[in-house]
Amino acid sequence: MIDCYSRRLAGWAIADHMRTELVEEALNVAAATRDSLKGAIFHSDHGSVYCSKAYAQLCKKLGLTPGSWTRG
Repeated sequence: MIDCYSRRLAGWAIADHMRTELVEEALNVAAATRDSLKGAIFHSDHGSVYCSKAYAQLCKKLGLTPGSWTRG
């Protein structure tokens, strides 16, 4: 995940799959690195993992706004 304002790496995760857990891990790393993601907007153009209930719940917990197309 890249911060579009500063162009700095905000969070990352590596796995041999593209499941929701991978996205959740990267978001948690970003939250820990930045102390907070509250008020941030997260946008991705990849995959159904961004439409999962677990992803939506984590965004809410972190105070993160998912890109408008991912709201369900």
